[in-house]
Amino acid sequence: MNLTTESLVQLEQCCQRAEQAGPSVLKYMLLLIQHGRMEKRIKDGCKAILRLQKGYGSDRLELACFRALSGNRYNFKTIQSILDNHLESVAPESKPLKPEKTGEIHKNLRGASSFNIKNI
Repeated sequence: MNLTTESLVQLEQCCQRAEQAGPSVLKYMLLLIQHGRMEKRIKDGCKAILRLQKGYGSDRLELACFRALSGNRYNFKTIQSILDNHLESVAPESKPLKPEKTGEIHKNLRGASSFNIKNI
C-alpha cells in the first residue's frame, strides 16, 4: 500500500510514542501497520491504541500488547478487549492442535462386526 507523506509522518510519530510505552507496544504497532489494508484504519488504530495508555496506564498496555502478540489479529479492538476483561496478566490459553483420544466407548461407534467385510 502506498501511504501519503502525511500518513508516514503520523505513523512515525505513533511508533515513537509506542516505543516509549514499551517494546511490545511498538512491536504490535508495527504489525498493525504491516498487516493493515486501509490507510485511515491503520492511522486510527494506532492512535486509538496509544490513547488507551491514558485510561489503563503504560504497564497494562504493554502487557496487553504482549499477550495480543500471541494471536494473529492486529487491531484496536483486540487490545481494548484484553484490557476491558483484565486479561493482560493472564496467560493465553494453549489449545491442542489435535483433540486428545479419550478411549471412551460411544453408542454411535460401531466395531468391525457391524460391517460385512470379508478378509481378502
